[in-house]
Amino acid sequence: MHRAVGGALAALLMAAPAAWGQASGAISGRLVDRATHAPVVGAEVFVLGQHRPVMSDSNGAFLYRLASGEYLLQVRQIGYIKAEWTVEVPEGEIVELLLQLEPIAFVLPPAVIEGRPEDLPTWFRGFEDRRASRRGQFITRAEIERQNPSSTLGDLLRPLNGLRMSCTRTGCTIRMTRWPGCQPFYYQDGLPVFATTAEGFLAMDIHGIEVYGLSDVPVEFQRPGLRCGVIAIWTRRGPPPRKR
Repeated sequence: MHRAVGGALAALLMAAPAAWGQASGAISGRLVDRATHAPVVGAEVFVLGQHRPVMSDSNGAFLYRLASGEYLLQVRQIGYIKAEWTVEVPEGEIVELLLQLEPIAFVLPPAVIEGRPEDLPTWFRGFEDRRASRRGQFITRAEIERQNPSSTLGDLLRPLNGLRMSCTRTGCTIRMTRWPGCQPFYYQDGLPVFATTAEGFLAMDIHGIEVYGLSDVPVEFQRPGLRCGVIAIWTRRGPPPRKR
């Protein structure tokens, strides 16, 4: 079990409600880069057996309310090796953690893609082919770089037609305006993902975005039961290579 106490986290916890129902304890943590000790922002924090992840904030901090027991905590973020810890939460206590994430050993330098279309990666050709068809709305890497690097997915999508932000005390979600409360289906690098995963992306991690209303969804993003639009996000790493 990993356990570390920090004054900044203690201040955060003082603001938490006193009564949490069945969640009589909590895991409170702060994620930092092992090499630079900078906060890791927008990381997904999973507790196995629980339904929803939480995201680390601008200070790398997160709070996960839980009943007492032993849990497996997993953290995922682009650019870092997936990490996990076993954490025991005593009855009525808050476990405070300082967790270091190991950055991936290599950094890809900025690159200008040149050459014939058939020489480009398959996923990139697909993105450009769909953009040329003028169906849907697209945000390219060049457009993203003109915005603040700390922008979120919601910030990037806010100017587009047919979308709105639905906000409550717990945060904001992206909705399609054609039907009230209609939440788009998300893809990341060609694979389906939960909205909580997609909406936590930062602009610095995104290569391109495709947004489609229900009538414009391309065949590669169709799926049974689709009743709303689709938002497809392509990260700067692109899809993982297929196993042969």
